[in-house]
Amino acid sequence: PGLGKDPPNRVFCLRNLETRARQRPAGQGILPQEARKQAGLEVADRITLGVAGSDGVEGALDEFRDYLMAETLAVDWLVGQTDPLWQEDRHLDAESWSIEISRADA
Repeated sequence: PGLGKDPPNRVFCLRNLETRARQRPAGQGILPQEARKQAGLEVADRITLGVAGSDGVEGALDEFRDYLMAETLAVDWLVGQTDPLWQEDRHLDAESWSIEISRADA
């Protein structure tokens, strides 16, 4: 099953998506911990985060964008970054999304 479009299910669906992605050998959640390392970023560096995906993912992002930004130390949200330091496409069941990060401007 996908994320669905029913707002009461979005909390469960986003958590389920992240948990299931973590269980995959190649994935460690919505934003892998290794992404910062691969991008040459320090743990405390502020980032510009962009995540876009299928309808179900977009619905969850609309509701949880602020939470994701706080958890990843993102100070800006930008999808379609010109030259991200790290980018990855993910798929889980019928849902798909793309994640990109860049160092935030000082």
